[in-house]
Amino acid sequence: MTDLWANPMGTDGFEFVEERQRGTLVRLLVSPMSPNQILFGKALACFVTCLATEWMLVFFGMFLFRVEVSHWPLMVVVTLVTAFGFSGIMMLLAAGFRTQGGTQGAGRAVLLVLAMIGGGTVPIVFMPPFLRAASQASPFSWAILAIEGAVWRGFAFTEMLAPLGILLFIGALGLVLGKMFIQKRARA
Repeated sequence: MTDLWANPMGTDGFEFVEERQRGTLVRLLVSPMSPNQILFGKALACFVTCLATEWMLVFFGMFLFRVEVSHWPLMVVVTLVTAFGFSGIMMLLAAGFRTQGGTQGAGRAVLLVLAMIGGGTVPIVFMPPFLRAASQASPFSWAILAIEGAVWRGFAFTEMLAPLGILLFIGALGLVLGKMFIQKRARA
């Protein structure tokens, strides 16, 4: 029997669908736990994983490539907000599909496209105008801007309000929609 909390550090949101298929989620939904608590537990595991990955990359960059972070307090805020934003996206993707294969395939496709138009493959400055406009819809572009602002651009906190606010909005929207999908499936 698989447990919802069995592997919190290895969770990427896709296990949520497997738990739904195996019946673990149904058992949890009839337990005293609310759907909010179930979603919060999965989102927390995803948040911790995102945060650990971000800090691993920060330290990797510092020690291997001599990258210097120009504003440490802002970097802490940026990593917390980006981890929240991407946790919300992952919870939305995990709750939005019925099968594990569908979730994994669609999740990878969505994240790959968002990363590509968000500056993950080609810097936004080198993109054609229509892709530059489309990149504004990608959370990756806002995360990259926020990280650059804390690492080498020397942004003031007021300059970071837009990217951080958008990432907070994306995370909250993902969690709310994920919760709605879970509740809809619990009733079905």
